[in-house]
Amino acid sequence: MAMSILTIGVGVAKGEPEPPQPLTATFERSAFILVDVPGNLSLAGAAAIELTVLPKKVDEAKPYLVQVYLTKGAQLREDVLSEKTLLGTYGFFPPAKEGKARTFVVPAPSNLAERVTAGEDTISLLVEIVPVNPRTTLNHSSLTVIEAKVVE
Repeated sequence: MAMSILTIGVGVAKGEPEPPQPLTATFERSAFILVDVPGNLSLAGAAAIELTVLPKKVDEAKPYLVQVYLTKGAQLREDVLSEKTLLGTYGFFPPAKEGKARTFVVPAPSNLAERVTAGEDTISLLVEIVPVNPRTTLNHSSLTVIEAKVVE
């Protein structure tokens, strides 16, 4: 069963029957999402976050990396960018193609078992795109998060 993606500020409620809403990261804006943590998660195994993303706009001359961060709050705030922890970075090989979805896996937060034990049932993530070459800008690139789920 796929976990729902919850988007802050768009009015999507947690759980069913509301369908998940995709969220897009652009060169100007991060995608802020909440991911349900399954209640039956085995705390003995290693967990990961599986992200399915869809490049919407790709500037082939300016490749980008995708960075996935854990944030401390379940609400999008101005200071959320200063309160983030990098979970993983990935790139596209072969290069990203517009309209071709890809699935990537990043490690789950190291304290996920503690969070589940404490009763937390969601984790907050930021997804950002950054240029491979830091001297360039991504004026036209965007990436939509189609699905995010915690897997073992």
